[in-house]
Amino acid sequence: MHESTIGRTRQSLSQLALAFAGVGLLFGLLVMSPDGRFAGFMVVAISGAGALISGPRRYRSIGAVAALISVVGAFTLSGEIERSPYRMKAGVEHVYLLGSQYSAASGSFRQRTHRWPGSLGDLGTTMTSKSMRSVAMGPAGAITIVLSLPPLESRSLLFTPLEEAGIIHWTCSSNDIPKQYLPAACKGHE
Repeated sequence: MHESTIGRTRQSLSQLALAFAGVGLLFGLLVMSPDGRFAGFMVVAISGAGALISGPRRYRSIGAVAALISVVGAFTLSGEIERSPYRMKAGVEHVYLLGSQYSAASGSFRQRTHRWPGSLGDLGTTMTSKSMRSVAMGPAGAITIVLSLPPLESRSLLFTPLEEAGIIHWTCSSNDIPKQYLPAACKGHE
C-alpha cells in the first residue's frame, strides 16, 4: 500500500511537471521578446528535469525530451538575446554613463589646469567595460568612446564640451548608432 501511494505521488508530480513544461513551451514559442522566450524554455528545462528525475519510467522519457528541447531552444536563443534591442539599449546606456564619468573627470582637469587633457593618463582614472572597445581624448576636450557591443561594434558616442562663463556643459551625440538605442540625452544632438 505504501509503495503504491509513493508511485501515485511520483506519477502526479511528473504529470504536474510535464504540464508546466507544456505551459513553458507555449510561453517560449508565443512570446515575442528573446528574454521571454528564454524564460519559457528554462521553465521547460526545469519541469522536464523534474519529470526525468522523479517520475515513473514512462514519464522519464518525456521529461528527457522536454529537457532536450529546452536546451536546444535556449542555445538557439543565446545569440539572439545578446542582440536584443533591450540589451543593446542597456549596453549603450552603460557606455553613456561611463562617458559621463569621463566627461566629469575631464571637466575637473580643465578647471584645475586650464587646459584639456591630452590623454586618459592625464585624468588619473581608467574605467573599463566589456561594452567599450576604446576611449580617446580629442581636441578641445572631446571624448570618443568606441563600443564593442554586437552588432554596434566599432560605433561610437561622442562627448563634446561647451564652456560658458567658466561652466562646462557636455553634449552627447553619435553619427552611427541608431537613434532607438541612444540614451535620451544623446538623441537631441544628432
